[in-house]
Amino acid sequence: MSCTAIIVVGKSASGKTSLVGILAELGFSAYSISDQIREEARKAAVDLDVGAALMEFANGFRAANGKSAFTEILFQRVKQNRPMAVVIEGVRSLSSLNLLKRALEDESYVTAVVALDCPSEVRLQRARSRGREDLAMFAYEELQPAFSTLDTAMSAADITFCNDKSIEELRAFARSISNQLQRLRS
Repeated sequence: MSCTAIIVVGKSASGKTSLVGILAELGFSAYSISDQIREEARKAAVDLDVGAALMEFANGFRAANGKSAFTEILFQRVKQNRPMAVVIEGVRSLSSLNLLKRALEDESYVTAVVALDCPSEVRLQRARSRGREDLAMFAYEELQPAFSTLDTAMSAADITFCNDKSIEELRAFARSISNQLQRLRS
């Protein structure tokens, strides 16, 4: 029997973590590239309280091990655990997205890529309301769209959802996509 995988892509404060949380409530095992980066950084004794140190570690790790190194490590965890339903967030490039999607499908996962889109003013308001200090990435995404590999990954999504309304609408979307994939899996 096949399994179900959802890969969530989107810009900062677009609702990726909220969608992953809702899907986890629906029975999906949740995985995050960001969590994988932090785990590898802990192994290397990087001070996780210093954002610049974490970014420097991640860039160095990718330079030494390949641009999709964290994606590859995360996939091995998914493969080892073999959950029936999995949701993965934090993929930021088309090459990592394609690698992950192909690997999941090779393991008999019915896979969908979901892009969460949201107007920049809504995302900025969300980031500020959460007291996020890391608005540098947000500004980069807004000011450098032509250089953003994330935009390319988002354009390759199977489904795009404009997450500019209520959490209830995001919940309804999560239930809908979960149900659709389960029907395909059967």
